[in-house]
Amino acid sequence: GLGFASESIHGITEAIIPKPPTNVRAEGVLTRSITVSWTLPEDQTIRPLLCLLVSFILPDGSRAQRKCSARSEGYQISNLMPGQWVKDIQVRSVNANGTSLPSDGDISAVTLAAV
Repeated sequence: GLGFASESIHGITEAIIPKPPTNVRAEGVLTRSITVSWTLPEDQTIRPLLCLLVSFILPDGSRAQRKCSARSEGYQISNLMPGQWVKDIQVRSVNANGTSLPSDGDISAVTLAAV
């Protein structure tokens, strides 16, 4: 029979960049590495995440960035020395539309000192 024409819905799949991860934490749990953990953004139904980017400033002052799987909720920064600081740790979400703003907070952590 005759039904109503189905309207196509525009705007829902517009370029919606993802939200950044939340609750980002960093802790020196070993003498040569720092563990970074986070909570994934909740709304991934429209555009699922492709990956996560973890960036940080190494003890020598250089900025590094590592790619993590879209489902990961942590990353280990390794090859450090005892008592070294890693600063400005940020996590971003990436989907097909782009990259999120960086996670909140001025996050730094120090590796454990050698005993």
